Amino acid sequence: MVVSAKAVEGKNELNGHAFGIIDWIQKPIDHEYLNRALHRAIQTGAAAKPQILHVEDNLDVARVVSTLVEDVATVTLAASLAEGKNYLRTRSFDLVVLDLMLPDGAGEDLFAVAHESELAAPPFIVFSAKEIKFSTASDDIKATLVKSLTSNEQLVSTIRSAIKRN
Repeated sequence: MVVSAKAVEGKNELNGHAFGIIDWIQKPIDHEYLNRALHRAIQTGAAAKPQILHVEDNLDVARVVSTLVEDVATVTLAASLAEGKNYLRTRSFDLVVLDLMLPDGAGEDLFAVAHESELAAPPFIVFSAKEIKFSTASDDIKATLVKSLTSNEQLVSTIRSAIKRN
């Protein structure tokens, strides 16, 4: 990342021929933009694995899912709707695995938040005790799985498939 009072001029002068530069930050520094750029840089460095946001208040379920996909992706846990909103506003994810019933609100609220951000909206897999009809769901939903009816193998397969399509 390049931080400079002449970031725009430097970027134009190199005309896209600067390899390894993730972003140009103009002084005075916009701290929110810098924070988002740093997250992108960190994620780019760890991009060997897709990034999954798992919004789940049951820590036992979260641990199981994280363990199941540790070879496939890096999982970030949001244990509440508020945490999920914060992550979606500040970080890029390749997939969101979403529980619809959270202690501080409805998981469905995250669909709108994902589209409000300047970051690209990720696809969602709904993994919840609550069953929803796919036809009435958001276009962002790649699959809906009911926790009590889904095997570990089916969950991992669905996550792999959603990541490949993305």
